[in-house]
Amino acid sequence: AKYLVRDEQNVRDELYFIRPEEKFLNGRLMLLKTPSGYTVKRVEQQDGHILLYTEQNTVWGRFLPHQLRPIGAAVCKIADTE
Repeated sequence: AKYLVRDEQNVRDELYFIRPEEKFLNGRLMLLKTPSGYTVKRVEQQDGHILLYTEQNTVWGRFLPHQLRPIGAAVCKIADTE
């Protein structure tokens, strides 16, 4: 892993170890640059779109591939860091 990331959009304190990755990995939790900033979400590719899912398996966003930039794939999640 090259990065250690804290997902501020998540209610719980969770840290992710991120391995650099330049391609979208279907079904994987990834660190992505979106039009509104950075996020860690599960990626699914469908009908020419990239769907981002929350941990509760609800769609968080639907994007065209050029709207997102994959930074890396989560290789480990650390929860309850206190």
